[in-house]
Amino acid sequence: MTIHNTPDTESSFTHLTPENEQAEAERWYRAFISETEDVNELLKANLRLEEILLLSKNERLRNTFVGRVLELAMERCQHKEKLSYREEFFVIHSILTIGEVIRHHKDLINTMHITTMYTFTRVSSTIVSGLAHQKFQEIIAEADSTTKKKVFDALWVVLK
Repeated sequence: MTIHNTPDTESSFTHLTPENEQAEAERWYRAFISETEDVNELLKANLRLEEILLLSKNERLRNTFVGRVLELAMERCQHKEKLSYREEFFVIHSILTIGEVIRHHKDLINTMHITTMYTFTRVSSTIVSGLAHQKFQEIIAEADSTTKKKVFDALWVVLK
């Protein structure tokens, strides 16, 4: 899932200017959240969005789309006993993407993102909850001690 810096990935991203990064991110986000596209198209859109978020220098863009993907993935999980194949696919790839982007861009390591990532561990899908737990551990390991304390304080409130 990680986009490695190869000549192909660099050249596909370098044509983007700061002005059209937002439009491209929006385009691939819309394709990724589509409920009508087939799974191959969703995966392609997910990879393109991840590439933009990993390679963009625009902190606001990254923060916005990380938040949007996390929020939508959480929405699709709430109040469900069982996720559909499509919902599970979306949530798994959202967690993988967000985990990579947060680990790669330390500025995204904040209480809200980490706490939200942890809440996926409470989803009924064992695949989703296990993956979320693993990504949570990877991200929290990268956080500074102040952020860790804030996250665990927030989780204490959420889990009561």
